[in-house]
Formats: sequence, structure tokens, C-alpha cells
Amino acid sequence: MLAWRFQSDRARREAIEHKMHAAASAQQWSEVLLQADALARLSPSDRLAARMKRKAWEQVGLSLTQTHRPDSGVTPLHHSAYPLAHDAMALAPESMQGDSSANRRMLWIDAVGGYQLLLDSEILIGQPPGADAAGQGPPGLQILADISRRHAVLRREAGAYVLEPLSEVKIDGRTLTGPTTLSGDCVVTLGPVRLRIARPHALSATVRVTIESGHRTVPAADGVLLLGESCVLGPKPHSHIRCPGWRNELIVYRQGDRLCCRSGSELSVDGRPTSGPAELSAGTRIEGQDFALSIE
Repeated sequence: MLAWRFQSDRARREAIEHKMHAAASAQQWSEVLLQADALARLSPSDRLAARMKRKAWEQVGLSLTQTHRPDSGVTPLHHSAYPLAHDAMALAPESMQGDSSANRRMLWIDAVGGYQLLLDSEILIGQPPGADAAGQGPPGLQILADISRRHAVLRREAGAYVLEPLSEVKIDGRTLTGPTTLSGDCVVTLGPVRLRIARPHALSATVRVTIESGHRTVPAADGVLLLGESCVLGPKPHSHIRCPGWRNELIVYRQGDRLCCRSGSELSVDGRPTSGPAELSAGTRIEGQDFALSIE
């Protein structure tokens, strides 16, 4: 029985590798990503899968930024409007302003809003810890609502997302009894909180979490992204953050332990023009010909 299973897994691996190399030879990078994900699910520590995914993302990232250049004379925006995020932050007690050491970043996008970027592959979801929670680390995704401090865990496994309930959790109205792999766009209910979890871009493992029940996050944000290798900001339907007034896309991606960005349009970093990718370190201001954002 074990020998048959080993032979079966080996045959599947060889078939996947064949498709992946054929797609790479034909420069079909989206197919390479799909086959690399399949290989990673079969063998999570497979080095070939990781190497091919990196190579494919390099090519996909370049193609995503080959958009048309806007007309000259567009003045960059210098003032932002974040009504939802800023109002909620003003109402939250100082003790609930979030943990600055948490593995997250905040993107403040002019005329669009404020968005949390969560960088860990496993995120605890719950309410912010109170004064009686000494010694307990705050959840990665904190929600101001009547839910448990440790309500659920959302983790990324081989390109897919698994939701593990620690208290009552429903997906599209169905109560979970154990860890469940999410598929497509779904509505997750945690007590009174209703979250929509979506994967807008087929070639990206980043998911977008939107609160549909009117509750607020801490730190306050208009949306939350669980960052895979990269995410897309722009005007198109597949953008992780929709920016209707933009003409070009901006790609935010991991570069080792750093966050960087690139675009098909000219960028300036803290007022200085740059011709290549820009690093997104705390306090950085990025401006394009028709957009601007800051990171903290």
C-alpha cells in the first residue's frame, strides 16, 4: 500500500514538473505559478517549487507594471482623506492603539484610505487585549467587537488559506467544526462581526479582508491585506486596493525582509525622483504622477 502511494505521488510530481517546465519554456508564467503551487501542496518544502515561483513572480511583476504612461502635467496629490480610518482611531482608547512591534505596516493612500498590511503567514483574529490581559500578545487582526480575544486563526499554507475556529465561526452561514480551506470569495462570521475574505488577483496569494458589519479594526483601517509575495494597487478590478483615480498600477512586494514597490510610471521617494524600485521603509512618502502614499 505504501509503495503504491509513493509511486502515485512520484507520478503526480513528475507530471506537474513536466507541465511547469513546459510552461516556463513557453513563458506562460501564470501557468508556471499554478503548477508551482500544485507542487508545493504535494511537497511544501520543495525547493524547485519555491525557485520557479520566484522566477515566475519576477516575470509576472514586470508584466503587471507595463501599463501606459499618463499624460504629463498631472500634479501629485499631497493631502489625504481617510474618513473611516481616522474617525475610528480618534474614538479608540489609547490602550487600544495597537502594538507598534506587531509585524504589520500601514499604507496611507491619498484620497483612497488607510490599509493594514499584515506580513505574517499566520494571523490570530480577536478583540484587542484589555488591561487584564497581561502577558498576552495582541491578535494580528484586532477588531473592536464583542468577540473572543482569540476567536480564529487564518494561515497561509502552500498558496492556500486555512481558517481555524477557536470560538464559533461560520463561512457563508455554515458553522465550522475544524480547520477549513477557503475557496474563492467568502463571508466569514465571528459573533456579530461579518468579514468578506477575497483573493482579487488570480496570480497573487495576497487576500483582502473587508469588514462588512460596520465594526472597526485596531489600528483603524479601511481594509486589511494579508500579504503573500506581492499586492497590486490600482484602478482595475483585480487590484487588491482599488484606487479609481489612478492611471497606473503600483506593485508592493517582498524583497527579503524588506518591502519594495515599482510602477510603470515615474516615482519619487521623499521628493527625490527614482528610476527603479523603491524601498517602503517606515515614514517613506511615495509619489507618482497622479497618486501619493505614505507608509508607517
